[in-house]
Amino acid sequence: MSRKSATGGPVPVLVGERLTRHFGGFVANRDVTVALPHGKVTSIIGPNGAGKSTLFNMLTGTLAPTSGRLLLDGDDITGLPQHRYAGLGIAKSFQITSLFPGLSVIENVVAAVLAHLAPLDIWSGRRHEIEARHRALHLLEIVGLTTRRNHRADALSHGEQRSLEVAVALACDPVVLLLDEPTAGMSPEETRAVMALIRHLAEDRAVGLVEHKMGLVMEVSDTIYVLHQGEVLAHGSADEIQQDTRVREVYLGAHKRRAAA
Repeated sequence: MSRKSATGGPVPVLVGERLTRHFGGFVANRDVTVALPHGKVTSIIGPNGAGKSTLFNMLTGTLAPTSGRLLLDGDDITGLPQHRYAGLGIAKSFQITSLFPGLSVIENVVAAVLAHLAPLDIWSGRRHEIEARHRALHLLEIVGLTTRRNHRADALSHGEQRSLEVAVALACDPVVLLLDEPTAGMSPEETRAVMALIRHLAEDRAVGLVEHKMGLVMEVSDTIYVLHQGEVLAHGSADEIQQDTRVREVYLGAHKRRAAA
């Protein structure tokens, strides 16, 4: 179901409002405000050390902000225990895969669906098993792994494992899907497939993306936030970001420092 504001535009589902995070005397993020609308892909980019991972961890509930608020559909969820996030409709996929390698592809997804349907009785919730298997097959179809459903997870290619992790993240039918480096280590062909998948997934939810591959970011993003030294340097469409002189200077400076090292 599409969410529209009174003006007809997309409604922000997840909003980070003036998020700040301290680690002792170090400020990783300062007064960062981001909005993830329904039906859109919102990307977060920036040089190494810009604060992307810290911001991602605050948006997913892994880290509590030192100050600022996290709003889901207007409700303040700041500081809630991390396990509550999936129940609220926020799912995440991290850069490092977190699958059950000895289980089959479909068993990984069935386990995730059962955790959502019967969180206190994951292994013995028999009445949910048929429903969970149907749901798992549907999710595997979405991510293109139907023919690999009976293979062990550790027998999949790296790209297939990332796709499986997305299917696991979708098990709770999230309203917000947060992806950290979803194409890390992928071949160009696998990256193109994931680009198409991300656009498809964004049709029914808000998608947040942290990604280093600028070609992918510019192709799939509706809005891009550029972080620099823990703060938002710029945000806007791909065209606006590409034309922003401050963004070009930050990235050019980063490239020069790497080349000189």
